[in-house]
Amino acid sequence: MDISSITAITTALKGALDITKGIASLHNHAELSALSIELNSKLIEAQQAIFAVNDERQRLIDKVRELEDQIAQSSEWESEKTRYQLMSPWPGQPVSVYHLKKSHANGDEPHWLCPNCFQQKSKSVLNTNQKKGERVHFVCSVCNASINTGWNGIGAPQYAEDIGENEG
Repeated sequence: MDISSITAITTALKGALDITKGIASLHNHAELSALSIELNSKLIEAQQAIFAVNDERQRLIDKVRELEDQIAQSSEWESEKTRYQLMSPWPGQPVSVYHLKKSHANGDEPHWLCPNCFQQKSKSVLNTNQKKGERVHFVCSVCNASINTGWNGIGAPQYAEDIGENEG
């Protein structure tokens, strides 16, 4: 809260109190009328300063809420990203995607996530696409990334821990 706003409220209310004390000693209608107008002016000043303080208070409450939401989202993402590991679906190949860890699957089926989106703190499941005569591509429906796998055919997604177990 701004100190000048609080000072303005205090000054306006003190002025109103002083005017009120002066009204009690007046016997002249014209003087009473003038002081009443001045009193109303001071009360309006105080009210405007109170509104300004309330607006600032609400702005600060909103900012705190926004920051709390950002902290919660960041914390949720930190927890969520530990469920995945960046690796190639086929060891020795230059293609890397995020694989769900079996130990963190919580009932979710294996899937691949887009590395571009993942770096932006977003989960986007990659789909496969293969045009006739071309190699299979991973395609992201969010960022439109197209990742050439270098393969003519690929199997289903596997959990990160299962990669390499089927070789040998």
